[in-house]
Amino acid sequence: MRVGVIERGKYGSRLIDTIKRHSNFDLSSITVQKELPPLIDDPESYIKEKDEWIFNDSDLMISFALHPDLTIYIAELCVKCDAELLIPGEEALWYADRSVLIREIGDTGVTFAFPRTMCMLGDKRSPALGEYSNLFGIPIFKCEVRDDKVVSCEATRSAPCGASYFVAEEIVGSFVGEAPRQAALLAQYYPCRAPRGYNYLANEVEGIHVAAEIHKKAMEKAIRWTR
Repeated sequence: MRVGVIERGKYGSRLIDTIKRHSNFDLSSITVQKELPPLIDDPESYIKEKDEWIFNDSDLMISFALHPDLTIYIAELCVKCDAELLIPGEEALWYADRSVLIREIGDTGVTFAFPRTMCMLGDKRSPALGEYSNLFGIPIFKCEVRDDKVVSCEATRSAPCGASYFVAEEIVGSFVGEAPRQAALLAQYYPCRAPRGYNYLANEVEGIHVAAEIHKKAMEKAIRWTR
């Protein structure tokens, strides 16, 4: 499968590295400038015609543009080129109202997913997002337990930042009762680049705490499977 990534600032580089190391996807990328105005009336000035090749060459576009106006424009380009679209929520401050943005993206006709964080992406049924979510999204661990300790662990699906592979490696030797909490801490220590604390504008905890809870639950499930 052909995957195109739009990078911006610190966002996108670790996903690119993880995809290269842990998949056979054909990967390409472009970059949009880090500093963007709050409102963009001319999105074609930021994603220029010379960069539009990536939409034609991709089955799935992953956009870290993190800007409402650019995101709508990217969705429109995906529709023209018959590409699916994955939009990481990342920092909630870049969208004023998530439900409104989801509706506007949907109005373009694009097949898309918009998880709050990349490690919240579940199983998808569309061709490109489905193939991607087989490998990356909500983590899935496979553990072997002996004498109440985790003696081996594999991330069969990882958060696309690579945190789940790190958790699987470092969790070996942990006591079963401590493994879920340890998995949560390890996901944050990786380090997780998602914001921390509480976002009062969006009325939700920030992504680093979500990532910790997701890895904790994934490890709990893996431990249950061993019994």
